[in-house]
Amino acid sequence: MTLDIDIDCSVIIVTYKREEFLVNTIAKFDEIFKYNSKYELLIINQNSDLNEQKILKNRPWLKYWNLSQPGMVAARNFGLKNANGKIVLYVDDDVEPLKDLIKEHIVAYCDESVGGVAGRIIEGLESEVKNKNQDSLIHPVYGWERISFNHQVPCEVMTSRGCNMSFKKDLLIKIGGFDNNIKIFRDDTEICFRVRKEGFRIWFAPKAGLYHLNAKTGGTRSSNKHKLGPIKKEIEMYYYCHRHYRDNLYFILKHLRGLVLVRSLWSSYFIYVGFSRWPWRVLGKNIAFILAFFNAIINLRKI
Repeated sequence: MTLDIDIDCSVIIVTYKREEFLVNTIAKFDEIFKYNSKYELLIINQNSDLNEQKILKNRPWLKYWNLSQPGMVAARNFGLKNANGKIVLYVDDDVEPLKDLIKEHIVAYCDESVGGVAGRIIEGLESEVKNKNQDSLIHPVYGWERISFNHQVPCEVMTSRGCNMSFKKDLLIKIGGFDNNIKIFRDDTEICFRVRKEGFRIWFAPKAGLYHLNAKTGGTRSSNKHKLGPIKKEIEMYYYCHRHYRDNLYFILKHLRGLVLVRSLWSSYFIYVGFSRWPWRVLGKNIAFILAFFNAIINLRKI
């Protein structure tokens, strides 16, 4: 059945320790939701303090949950489970949507071969990026690694960035939602690969755009390094590197094969470990990388 332009859509925002940005993001969505009764907004907070009354006041289209444990992937799946829309649209808590963001996501699904939509992401505020193309996505010709391409032209892509992506809800449920073996990185890329393996396309919709403000604080990927001493700060860096390496290696080992697999493993090592003027950091990052590799293999055995 061809999807209609008035189809229900659930916008899902996963948030953690970014109340100021979240309040601004919700306010920017208000004008869209006021006049579209078939849209709903789901806020999934991850065990952080928020002024709930300030967020919920006079917003009948908004639903709010505060989960007991922080975790991006678990929160995305919680939103999926509780969404009523046939389309689920994931955006970050530090964005400002263009007025046709939701509408253009939905329009793309009029093509039944489309299983997911990558919306345009413009990095920074409108005043900062006027007449510039500072956003980036993945071009289908060059594989899954990110490169620049013409963001004014709709086209098929291999994957999407997590701060502006949508999917058919039933399709995501069928494939098991987001992979819980991933914690902080590559969950967006990985889900797109599985959508494509089901025979659907990921479509880039340039008019489904938003401004991404790139909040420097909060978020489950952030840390409290600024509050730590030099030794603890160094240890925290290795811990973050390990988690980042682990998720990336897990994705590579799960989905890539042949020369692409070998090249991607080497590229990941060279880029993420690389070189440093501090010898102990080379050693520490190598240890983190090796541990991450074995963690990724262990997680693959759980599938």
